[in-house]
Amino acid sequence: SLMCIGFGLMFSFYITNPIRKLASSSLKMSKGDLDVNEIRLEATDEVGILADSFNKMSSSIRQMVNDLREKSQIEKKLHEEEL
Repeated sequence: SLMCIGFGLMFSFYITNPIRKLASSSLKMSKGDLDVNEIRLEATDEVGILADSFNKMSSSIRQMVNDLREKSQIEKKLHEEEL
């Protein structure tokens, strides 16, 4: 019985740990923290695909925000020069 419980707990942790990492990073991003660490999973199952997609999405969002900041600074300088 104890061995089955121990195996069940280990198996449960193995399955849910990547999902917890993904959920934690998603929550950080939803609160505005765009500097989340890349989720590294060696799994090629559905969770691995989700983690890979999340990493690509967060990278794209960071790049877009940086581009918007740069454009905003350029527009501010142009506006100041016009005045």
